[in-house]
Amino acid sequence: MLNSKLIRILNVCTKEEKKELEKCINSPFFNESTDITRLWNYLKPMNFSESPKKLKKEYIFGQLFPDESYNDPKMRRLMSGLIHVIEKYFFNKTHQDSFLYHEQLAQLYYTRYMKSELEHEVKELIKMNELSPFRNKEYYDNQVIIEKYKMYLEFIGQKIRKGKEDRNISEVLKSRDIAYLLNQLDLICALKNNRKTLNIVTYQGFSEYVLQYVETNPEILEPVIFQIYWRFYKLYNSTTISMEEILELQDFIENNIEMLHHNEATYFRALMRNIVFQLAREKPVYHKPLFEIYKRHLEKGDLFNYNKITPNVFHSVVQAALSVHEIVWVENFMLKYEKHLPENLRESTLAFCNALVEFHKKRYVNALKYLQSAEKIPNPLFELEARTLYLQTVFQLNDELLLSNAIERMKAYLQRSVSVSDEARKSYKEFFHYTSLIYHSKNASDYPKLMRIKKEIENTTSLPHKQWLLSLM
Repeated sequence: MLNSKLIRILNVCTKEEKKELEKCINSPFFNESTDITRLWNYLKPMNFSESPKKLKKEYIFGQLFPDESYNDPKMRRLMSGLIHVIEKYFFNKTHQDSFLYHEQLAQLYYTRYMKSELEHEVKELIKMNELSPFRNKEYYDNQVIIEKYKMYLEFIGQKIRKGKEDRNISEVLKSRDIAYLLNQLDLICALKNNRKTLNIVTYQGFSEYVLQYVETNPEILEPVIFQIYWRFYKLYNSTTISMEEILELQDFIENNIEMLHHNEATYFRALMRNIVFQLAREKPVYHKPLFEIYKRHLEKGDLFNYNKITPNVFHSVVQAALSVHEIVWVENFMLKYEKHLPENLRESTLAFCNALVEFHKKRYVNALKYLQSAEKIPNPLFELEARTLYLQTVFQLNDELLLSNAIERMKAYLQRSVSVSDEARKSYKEFFHYTSLIYHSKNASDYPKLMRIKKEIENTTSLPHKQWLLSLM
């Protein structure tokens, strides 16, 4: 039960939220089950990390129902019931007096033809949107909703005069176009950020629409949020990106930070890191800027989510620091922030990162020991990195048999793994190919062949661990 959804939710609840949540659990409106209340009272005072034995479903059931034998369906229903109450509380807390709350009321009054009530909700929606300090994507999405209900208001009142209906529909379409453009830009950036391969026809459709709209409506770029998305869009579509352009965009975001919601600022900084990360894979000159960006974002708290840091982000910080030989900084970072890793993935993540540190210290036997401890890797790309590190380590140990076995196992893994993208599969196959070529050419002292291989590698784009391969020659 330690890794159940219920415990994960309770782990991220603050003390204040637990106090409010208790009121909901004791309220018949939220909860009519005394058994759910008893489960809550049992879990409420517990420190989950210190009481794993007391979190076993069988143990808890025995505490709640001492006269009954263990009933798994009943226990599962209790857990689901408590989760439902907690989620209901969070929904009400999040949406109380929110834009969504008034939107739902507007929809309710519109379907019942209650004109004055709908008019009041439309005014509330306008007021809430205009009072928002942010002119972000959410603001323009909300404008579409406002214009739609203004039009509905006219329909209900049957006050549509000649030309009035066209004007209302025109306002709705205009708001929709603006929001659609912003969402298209956001979608392109998100897909590029996640390194997804876009369908070429779909992507061209996105790009053509964006370019055409901006060309015919240049005033669209006046709001800060549009300028930020537009600059990211141009960076993602540029074949040559300079560090000056990246720093200029970074300064622009920071100078207009008050115009952005915290989540948006965090998202834009993540996009920034990803762009520099992709550049750093090809050119070592970007290693130092990437490390500095990670340090800055670490100080701002952008690498955390509910005081937790994901294994991927933790590993990326370690990799960025090691790329500029900041080994002491890495060791201090790991000691300071390991407690922020998810408990169920902490041990394996630290083992893998320690293996990276040992590899950079050229203590390859120690690196192998840590890799053997990293049994559970959180996602396919991270697992790929761990397997690759093992391959690099046995290469450095000059063990041909282990290297050959490692390459074959990696090929088999790529072949069977459905979670690895075609792009990653292709690039890693090239990596194995060059690793094997370099190993056998070095052992045969075939230096002319090594030079040919080096030139091929230099001309190959999107090759994982390109700098490591070049360093071997």
